[in-house]
Amino acid sequence: MTSCRAFRRFAVPLTLLLLILSGCERSPQAPLSPASNEALFGSDQSGDQNLAAPVVRADPFADPLPPDPFSVPHEEGILVILRPTPPPSAERQSPEYFASQIQATYEEPLLDSGEFGYEVYRMNDPTNLQAQAESIVNSGYAISAEPAPIYYNGQDIILVFYEGVAPDESDGADIGWKVRTNLSQTQLPTWGTGVRVAVLDSGIDASGDPSLQARVIPGPDYIDGGAPLDEAGGVASGHGTLIADVVHQIAPAAELLPIRVMNPQGVVTARHIARAIRYATNHQAQVINMSFGGSGAPNFLERIMEATQAQGILLVASIGNEGARDEYHYPSSSPWVLAAGATNSTDDRASFSSYGAHMDVSAPGVGILGAGIPTATVSSRFALGSGTSVSAAMLSGAVAARWSAASSHAVSTYRSALGATAIPLSDDFLYRQGYFAGRIDFGSFVAWSGS
Repeated sequence: MTSCRAFRRFAVPLTLLLLILSGCERSPQAPLSPASNEALFGSDQSGDQNLAAPVVRADPFADPLPPDPFSVPHEEGILVILRPTPPPSAERQSPEYFASQIQATYEEPLLDSGEFGYEVYRMNDPTNLQAQAESIVNSGYAISAEPAPIYYNGQDIILVFYEGVAPDESDGADIGWKVRTNLSQTQLPTWGTGVRVAVLDSGIDASGDPSLQARVIPGPDYIDGGAPLDEAGGVASGHGTLIADVVHQIAPAAELLPIRVMNPQGVVTARHIARAIRYATNHQAQVINMSFGGSGAPNFLERIMEATQAQGILLVASIGNEGARDEYHYPSSSPWVLAAGATNSTDDRASFSSYGAHMDVSAPGVGILGAGIPTATVSSRFALGSGTSVSAAMLSGAVAARWSAASSHAVSTYRSALGATAIPLSDDFLYRQGYFAGRIDFGSFVAWSGS
């Protein structure tokens, strides 16, 4: 008889699939090149225009260099501009008039409500964007003018889907992570009660998992409108559903708010992130998970995240999968964000996990089992994921479990709790040098009563 395990649908290139099925992790000496990234995403970027290839550092032990905001992937011809308040003269109050003065077309306010004052303009000449931005600021027309970065998820996770039968250790599944992290011994079914976790991702399709579906509430879709469902057919398909389920496995009583910011090719724009964070804030989310990242830390997004954290909302992000030191991987590098790296089943650093002094904690991230998006013919599907995306989801679940009982929701307090309760990885050279963080202990972190 043919086993159900034989009927698998793969959402990754065959070379990556062979790595995970053989029990290997991606080699840090051989990250994906821009050329192979193009092969991953293809030429069709689902409506996103002129997307450049992501920056990949070849040397995993190179000192990080701050990226030039105009040299990293960004939306072509777009500037996000902050004008003086009030404008220098009444005639300049109209964004359309301002656009005519800077040779651009006014597109929209960065946020629908106009909060923070940022406006989006498409320059008539998309070349020499940096020179145009400098000219606009130097002329006194604007306080700031900066590009709108693009982030990618295609390198952030390896997904394999299983139909009908859940994978086990022979498939590379880490079946012991809940015991190893003190989750099985300490978890309560009430963890996450009264907490809403916003999952900024590819959407959620929990129709094949009743337990997960019961915790998902309606949210927006910033990619193509409608319901934020996780669509099939791309390298990032199934990503958001797995991330949501990992959060749910740790904080089963938490509500999950899907906010779709990632297209099926794994592309995320800073503009969508800004809107999603404000939506989450305005719809009573206490935790925001961002399992994606790249180069470029725009001031407009930093201001929004600072304001979000000031309201007691915790932001969590994956540290990246380049297997290199990267203290500029964004948004995990933001001081307002908790950054998670990945460990494997033996509590060693996952070879693909990036690292740096900004890292807050590590969590299992190799062969993690969760919900898979259903198909037209198969409703019961499982996903096996490896990547720091999964580790970030674990941290978000832990933060949600701790949130209702914590007396302070400052990011510094949660950093202290993670530092005080994480399990040391004393055999790891990077850990001893301060560039990799200890592995989370869920029970100790949730119960920590320090300040």
